[in-house]
Amino acid sequence: MFKDRKIKNVIFEISHGVMARLNKDPKPVFVFLLDNGFDIYTSKDHKVSRDQILNYGGQDLLAILK
Repeated sequence: MFKDRKIKNVIFEISHGVMARLNKDPKPVFVFLLDNGFDIYTSKDHKVSRDQILNYGGQDLLAILK
């Protein structure tokens, strides 16, 4: 569905602390969305750059297809 660009918006939450405790890396989620044409925004409508998102502390996020 992502490949066919049928999904336009994704609302999600990433907590780096929780991911670390589960021994999981959240980076692939962000890279997947960015590489598939999504811009990522905080819940306060601030666009987050690729550099910022890979080190983001975690909260509700919105990915919008460009």
